[in-house]
Amino acid sequence: MRRALFPIALSLLFLALPATAGEPTIDVAGLWNLHAETAVPSPEGDGVPPICEFEGTAQISQDGTSISGSAALGLIDGPVDCPMELAATVTGDVVGDTVQMGLLMGGNLGTASFSGSEGDFPDTLVGNMDVSSGPFAGISGFWDATRGAAGLDIPTLGTVGLVLLVGLLLAAATVLLRRRQAV
Repeated sequence: MRRALFPIALSLLFLALPATAGEPTIDVAGLWNLHAETAVPSPEGDGVPPICEFEGTAQISQDGTSISGSAALGLIDGPVDCPMELAATVTGDVVGDTVQMGLLMGGNLGTASFSGSEGDFPDTLVGNMDVSSGPFAGISGFWDATRGAAGLDIPTLGTVGLVLLVGLLLAAATVLLRRRQAV
């Protein structure tokens, strides 16, 4: 009986492997803080492209391997040739540990493709971008993202902290009452 179960278990394992082989190994759903740098063509034609640096956020939804969402970035450093802001619709896929996204940027800025993977630290992504259409077609750059907090982290006190806080409040009230009575 045991010998008959082994081949069945082994065949079930091989049947299960192809079903999970295409599953993403990273979860990119949620709020992300983005940073991107790219160069724009030099207006003087001197071959030294000005660097544009952007920061913003993206809200990404993930359904299996498909991702979608929106991104908004603002210019934090760069010359007047840089767009002041970028608004984008995000679509793409997560394949294994790689993220492939296409961004359709608002303001008639064009279409860009972003590819990346997990960074060296937890909840980080890093990658490259290439603008394929629009006034900035042909430029490339790099980006990184850090998963943002779902909400504000509010510090809390443990039991000892609460006891100390109550003791300090009582001591302060006692001092104030004695001063008031002395007047």
